[in-house]
Amino acid sequence: MQESNVLLNGLISKNKYKMDITECPEQDNIEATMEECIDRDANIAVESKSLLDQSYPDFVEKYFSRINCNEIRGPADDYSVLVHSNRVCLVTLADTHKLMQPDKIPIKVDFQISDKINREDNPMTGKGKRGAQQLCNNSILCHVTCQDGSCIPVHAAVAGKLLEINQSLVQNPAAVKETYIAIVLPSIPTFESFEIPLKNEDGFFDEDCDS
Repeated sequence: MQESNVLLNGLISKNKYKMDITECPEQDNIEATMEECIDRDANIAVESKSLLDQSYPDFVEKYFSRINCNEIRGPADDYSVLVHSNRVCLVTLADTHKLMQPDKIPIKVDFQISDKINREDNPMTGKGKRGAQQLCNNSILCHVTCQDGSCIPVHAAVAGKLLEINQSLVQNPAAVKETYIAIVLPSIPTFESFEIPLKNEDGFFDEDCDS
């Protein structure tokens, strides 16, 4: 009888344990929660992929406006200037610039404009950028020598103070077709004039400059 009671108790315990596993409402909740988590994670993965597939504006498109400055010193002397709301301007070549032609392969970028002017030698101080070189829109930023032997001047396109030249172009001249050449800070009147063509009737800004 004692053995039977032990066996009976064992069966009851076993059945009870089995019941706890298969019929416990809490277990159903756990399984349901796991399914919900799996479904949720799957939805998140789909949504994440959808977000990645969307096309977002890059940094330049988001924070800069683009202004075209054409024929600064003649045909095919065209520039695309990226203008930030804080007045900072990045000077780049337009697609129609003569240097963008396939047969023009830059092999040298020289910021030594003359015996007295070197764009790399541009010390400045303070918020007002005192001492910075003053540019007209037709001031030369650099000379680009191409594989065919031609030497093409690149102009500032906007009038203002020279804040920075892209020194990496000295080591990588070919990048002049892909990146900015200089950063210029125009005067407030010049900046406000960007809503109209950058050039005046003569094609130049009437400002003193280091040309």
